[in-house]
Amino acid sequence: MTDPVHLPHGFSPRIDALAHRLRPVFARIADGAIDREENRILAHDAVRWLLDAGFGALRVPVRHGGSGASLPETFALLAELAEADSNLPQIFRAHFAFVEGRLHEGDSARAAYWLEQVAQGALFGAAMAELTDSTGTTTLAVTHKSAVLEFCA
Repeated sequence: MTDPVHLPHGFSPRIDALAHRLRPVFARIADGAIDREENRILAHDAVRWLLDAGFGALRVPVRHGGSGASLPETFALLAELAEADSNLPQIFRAHFAFVEGRLHEGDSARAAYWLEQVAQGALFGAAMAELTDSTGTTTLAVTHKSAVLEFCA
């Protein structure tokens, strides 16, 4: 891993604490990045280490169990993660989009529920965008009286 992203002095008092907690995880991830890439090893362990360290809950407000990081702080830490293993930020892309959606819902009970799930280590992905051998065909037939959604595997 190259030197971590250097933030301007005084960037944020919180970033130092977050970076201190996450940099050892980033270093551990970097140690296995080449092996994962060369041997097509899925990053299940690396993702678990990140979730256990609270990476997935960076943007979750403190009152819901997260770190309450700002977007610039989160982006800086995503850049450091990318230096360790450029594949991992992509795994968290849909997750952070989900979290942002809940943050933009305001102070609703539904948003609070999901933000607390994230703070407890839940990870939300974008499996609907993955094409595999088992991906089927989805069709939507709409008539003036009904709509039918059909999935053919």
